[in-house]
Amino acid sequence: MENQVVSNPKLIEGCKLWDKITTQAMSADRPPWKKRQFPSLKYSRPPDSPAYTDNDYKPLACRIDGNKAEATVGSSPGHAVHISLDKGKVEYHDNDNMVNEVMKNLLEEKARLKCEIHDDGVRCEGLIAENLTELFKVLSIPTSMDIRLRYCIYDKNQLVEFCKSREKALYEEITRKEE
Repeated sequence: MENQVVSNPKLIEGCKLWDKITTQAMSADRPPWKKRQFPSLKYSRPPDSPAYTDNDYKPLACRIDGNKAEATVGSSPGHAVHISLDKGKVEYHDNDNMVNEVMKNLLEEKARLKCEIHDDGVRCEGLIAENLTELFKVLSIPTSMDIRLRYCIYDKNQLVEFCKSREKALYEEITRKEE
């Protein structure tokens, strides 16, 4: 028992919150018809679809090992987030530049991290236990973001900056506490 790794309770809480948010976002527009919808996001995705595609939602998982966590945030190989609480670092892996720009902005603005965009994603520093809740909220948004952005830009002929701002609006809607 001495050599057994104990998972950080704050990371456990964060993964549970992330799971709750992603589950609600996936089922928001599905029957029964009374479930919450995101009507203001009509340009982010087809109006009758959930926030994520089924293909991207199925592999979502969060694993914790001591003061480290890893969340799979989509179906693409390597589409994951690595969290190291003891080092104060977050690494979000994605090769889509538009998604990385939105993620950097949200990670800095909401989770109060200092981030840089790299070829393979976004790397951040400054993680402390007090900003884990906001971090896990932000991690609920990248799943299917590339598809939502493409739909907004190409199918609805909207400006790139407008579509990026719609992702921030989606973040606000899916992370809003239930009243």
